[in-house]
Amino acid sequence: MVLGVLFAGATGASALTSQTNFSNDVPAFQQSNYQPYQSKTTTSSSQIYFTTIGANYIMNVKAENAATGTQYTERKAISTGIAVPIANLTPVGTATRLIITNNIWAVVTVAVTGWFKTN
Repeated sequence: MVLGVLFAGATGASALTSQTNFSNDVPAFQQSNYQPYQSKTTTSSSQIYFTTIGANYIMNVKAENAATGTQYTERKAISTGIAVPIANLTPVGTATRLIITNNIWAVVTVAVTGWFKTN
């Protein structure tokens, strides 16, 4: 019985294989860091997870529809250690990306690492 529970847990975790890892510098002065475009495959929200954010800054993230340039509601004040849903109303089959900016007006670039899924 324990083996079945362990196997079921491992199967559920495999859904994370579509995540894309990143290691970027978010520019100073609240300029944007653009993640690569990906095709939207579900109607679900996108997700982002920051493993590290330099100097304990916090980030803002929003999704963008490549076909229309529409940018959806920005999620503000994201820190490390939790997967955060990002509103993304891009239609299935359309390219989309996430845009990261620093939550405050900083005069330095900020190193960030983690993963995202545009879904």
